[in-house]
Amino acid sequence: MLMKLLFTLFIFLAAQYQGHAQFSESFENWSPVSQAVPFVWEEPVGWSSSNPLTEFIHPSVVRDSDSYDGEYAARIQSSQMFDLYQPGILILGFADRNYLDLSMKSSGEAYPLDREPILLRGWYKYKADFNEARAMVQVSIIRYIPNPEQIVMLTDIVHELTPTIEYSEFQIPISMDEVFNPNTDQLRLSIYSHKPDSLHNGEAVLKMDKLSLDFVNASGELVEGNSSIVFPNPVLSGQSFQIALGKTISTNAMPITIYNSSGNIVNFVNKLFYEDQDIKISTQGWKPGVYFIYQYGNVQVEKVVVY
Repeated sequence: MLMKLLFTLFIFLAAQYQGHAQFSESFENWSPVSQAVPFVWEEPVGWSSSNPLTEFIHPSVVRDSDSYDGEYAARIQSSQMFDLYQPGILILGFADRNYLDLSMKSSGEAYPLDREPILLRGWYKYKADFNEARAMVQVSIIRYIPNPEQIVMLTDIVHELTPTIEYSEFQIPISMDEVFNPNTDQLRLSIYSHKPDSLHNGEAVLKMDKLSLDFVNASGELVEGNSSIVFPNPVLSGQSFQIALGKTISTNAMPITIYNSSGNIVNFVNKLFYEDQDIKISTQGWKPGVYFIYQYGNVQVEKVVVY
């Protein structure tokens, strides 16, 4: 009974102190797709890529060690197929692929939001050998109603990226005419890199890294997405995430406990000290859902989404 009461308190604190952005992506985790040689490729965990459309030529989305933050960035470029260039595409979540016209688009449920986003930010490099090439980021907020399935577009923003030889930050303001509903409103995010069919020489290569969303919390305060301490978030069940120490999670010796939505403990970290290092947590055996990270003596409660 005591544990259930404590968990109820944790849930209340989580609702009151939502101090960090829910979405962050640095493209560190990539999932290999089971294919026969030579059709072997991978894509970022939680994303859909145009690789299945271009696999018999070469993947259009690959991980690249030339990153802004961490070990990897996502490299996105078009591929020439049947004397036509097909864009490299990376979509957050699920996507429908059309193998007849080699196109793809977001489909079904998207990324759930528990707060209204006001800004998408990220870091990118874009090498384009000609002016006609294009690199774009598309941000959409949809209202998803599952039964019967209905999808209402609340806002749809296309932001064009300009060439840059060094990593540069982009920011895309997000606004909606409708009142935000955390029960139904979801994020769609697509990244494109393309060059016209008439240009057969040169390159148009986009590298994308460290994406995050900024929010306004319940107190009306701006919360920058890059202040997130849990990454990646969301994380695929069976994969690992990290907890960055020294932010809302202290480097002191207090234990860290992780609860599922039923109030059961799924992980307990009890070290004499953390040596100012990030803590790596495996989600092996965890069911999809929301998990709560609590440190004894700390009022802040963090959340991680497992899918």
